[in-house]
Amino acid sequence: MDRDVMTLRQDELEAVVDLLDVASTFDRFPLQQVLEATLEDPGVDPELLLGVRDGERLIAAAVGVTRPELGQVKIFVVHPEHRRQGIGSALLAELEKRLAARGAKSVRFFADAPHYLRPGVDFRDTPFISFLERRGYEQRRAVCNMLSDLATARLDTAADEARLGAAGFEIRRLAQAEAAAFEEYLLERWTPGWRTEAMRSLRRNPVSTHVARRDGRIVGFASHSVSGPGEFGPMGTNQELRGQGVGAVLLRRCLADQREAGFAESDIQWVGPKGFYADHVGARVSRCFWQYERPLSS
Repeated sequence: MDRDVMTLRQDELEAVVDLLDVASTFDRFPLQQVLEATLEDPGVDPELLLGVRDGERLIAAAVGVTRPELGQVKIFVVHPEHRRQGIGSALLAELEKRLAARGAKSVRFFADAPHYLRPGVDFRDTPFISFLERRGYEQRRAVCNMLSDLATARLDTAADEARLGAAGFEIRRLAQAEAAAFEEYLLERWTPGWRTEAMRSLRRNPVSTHVARRDGRIVGFASHSVSGPGEFGPMGTNQELRGQGVGAVLLRRCLADQREAGFAESDIQWVGPKGFYADHVGARVSRCFWQYERPLSS
């Protein structure tokens, strides 16, 4: 049967998600999460949505995105029954070719923030790691996620909010009417990527960002459920106000939302200060990822 690499239509992404869920050892991908991470990414090109079929059945798929001089692989999957048949190699070669034609000097797997599905390749996925290393990809960076058990985490904030209130802080859920002010704050204080992620919280019902205000201005925020269900992040507190417990309160309010929504655990993504999350919500390192990259031939 014809197994050539072909360009897929955007309306075939649901079939890609079905394939991901069959083939992925460690992840499941809600359709809405994948649609947001792909169709809303300005780097996605319809010609970078690729697939391989065995008859009518989709057996492999890849989605690439372009950044300035960097190509990123957002999705790459081959059905387990069709691995070690050259399908993945052909799919990757075609994707690399198309990324190079769009100006990419190198290719990185996953970690395509702010529209990412995974922060890297799970370090336990030995077959996939071997596949990449045989094709010249090298590990550039390691990152990790942490999990907080929402049944045991101490999430009450009443005493801390009273203390912060006496010091002039107001802690509450972000309101839809504050969207413009929140976006201005994010652009002024934080990265464009965090701006994109955190602004998605205004689509959730209720809004999945909590903010700290002082003297009428936002001075800290924490968001959840913006990169996927049960996920936490991003969050930030103005540097000059750190150490007063503002971030801890915002974190706990977000995790309390998740517990109320029925989640057993909160997946804290792409963690920076591990001790902060361990101390305040009992989080533990749960998953590690390696970010793989290789230069493209000129």
